[in-house]
Amino acid sequence: MHACTADLDLLFQILILVFLVLGVSLAKFRRRFMKHGAIMGVAMAMNTISIAIVMMPSLLSSRG
Repeated sequence: MHACTADLDLLFQILILVFLVLGVSLAKFRRRFMKHGAIMGVAMAMNTISIAIVMMPSLLSSRG
């Protein structure tokens, strides 16, 4: 993995963390469960994209 890809993935992961914290705060403090679910869904989709683009190619290249 190139350094640029790793840096971009780190920024992407930080963005996912921001979404997770926002989602938890919506559910816990404001009782906005529909928005919480939508934000958690976006965070999950972003994490899946990160796995598919960065982590899977790294795994497949190391096996072989």
